[in-house]
Amino acid sequence: MAAPKKHADLSTPQMIGKLKNKYVTRLERLVANDADFLLLLETFSNAKNTFAGISRREVKSYSEDFIIEMEHTIPSLEAIINDPHRFIKEEAEVVGVEKARKITHRSIEHMAQHTENIRSVGSDGSVDPKKVLNMFIDDELKIYENRFIMTLVRRLQTFIELRYKYISEHSDTRNSDVVSMSSEVKIGDVTYEYETKMKIIVPSDDDGHRAANRDLLERLLSLRKRITFLSTSRFMLEMRKATPVADPVQQTNIMRLNSDYQNAYRLWTFISRYDVLGINYKFSQQKIDFDKTYLTYLNLNAVGSYLTFKTEHSLLPDKDTKVHLYKPRFKEIQLDYDISDERLIGEGISFGVEAKKETPAQIEARLKKKQQAEERRRKREEAKKKAKEIALQKREDAKKIAAQRALKKKEKEKQRKLALQEKKRLAALAAVEKKRQERIKKDEKRKLEKAREQVRLLAEKRRKLENK
Repeated sequence: MAAPKKHADLSTPQMIGKLKNKYVTRLERLVANDADFLLLLETFSNAKNTFAGISRREVKSYSEDFIIEMEHTIPSLEAIINDPHRFIKEEAEVVGVEKARKITHRSIEHMAQHTENIRSVGSDGSVDPKKVLNMFIDDELKIYENRFIMTLVRRLQTFIELRYKYISEHSDTRNSDVVSMSSEVKIGDVTYEYETKMKIIVPSDDDGHRAANRDLLERLLSLRKRITFLSTSRFMLEMRKATPVADPVQQTNIMRLNSDYQNAYRLWTFISRYDVLGINYKFSQQKIDFDKTYLTYLNLNAVGSYLTFKTEHSLLPDKDTKVHLYKPRFKEIQLDYDISDERLIGEGISFGVEAKKETPAQIEARLKKKQQAEERRRKREEAKKKAKEIALQKREDAKKIAAQRALKKKEKEKQRKLALQEKKRLAALAAVEKKRQERIKKDEKRKLEKAREQVRLLAEKRRKLENK
């Protein structure tokens, strides 16, 4: 049994080209070998024919600037939300001892100063208080800085959702070719009207940016997930009834001195000024060139439709019939919605979407403007870098000066401690010497008293001898 014949892959341009050549060759052979078919083709070619055709290309590109800005700032928001600042409030109140939560040193000091709050004092010194000073400690989360972060997260969620929704619904750019043909052919008393429209639509490769667009869309989706996680965090739940912050934002000391809050403030400023959608469309259209060969192929297609029309009224033209020659007319084609600008940009969009047909002069002007903007951006970056280096150098110099001062202070403290130690040593030596002198005096005094006693005894003994 013979193996089944494999069908050729018709998806490749090479195979489509081969099939076209085979089809056209057979039609040309039919025209060359059949006089009636040739006459029918000439009749259709000289009829009232109207042609329209357009080749359309759609290219989209996503802006990376807002994605980069958010990717840079989201870690700071996560750090703040995971460990937010709190304001600790302490309130002192004298309450009955049974209501006191905790006895602190301040409670003892207050009791010593207000003895009227003591009920009794035991013989062993124990105190039985009636009232004590109680410290109520409350940590307040809804401070201005946290309300600023809460409002920023809400704005970010709206900012991301609007762009993600629009991009998800309007990201299918297409390339299309459309040709329409209408004919009015008279063969004897028969009028044949023919009208057709051929359209081919393929996904656009976005001028080589398809992979880059897909990568940016994935990054946008990742940002959307992270923002959603932040918006449902415990911090946002606790802050849900707090008053949102409105422009202008006040930069408090916490916001000025904390790098995470500074990043959040920069993002707030960025999205406040970012008034475009973040997706750019470029549409280009050009009329199809209807040359003589292409017109012949289209007329052959019309002849084929005429011959396949199931009717009893079809006629072949008579060779002797007078033929009226009409030049073909060409007109603008009306685009269907599925390949028009409105399909992507729609109506009522409040974002700056670039969706226009660019002329070469406009393209050149746009590139020049882009180059100038890039040059300005580069200069700004260089200025920022230089300012950052100067600030860094100043910080380094300040650190060195502070280190020198700290070293001097440390040396001074060391000398002070050495002097104090020397003073203590000398004082200790003086105390030892003083004790030694006192001990010597005591010994001398004791010897003197002993000598006096001996003299007294000798004198008394001598008197006794003299009395005998």
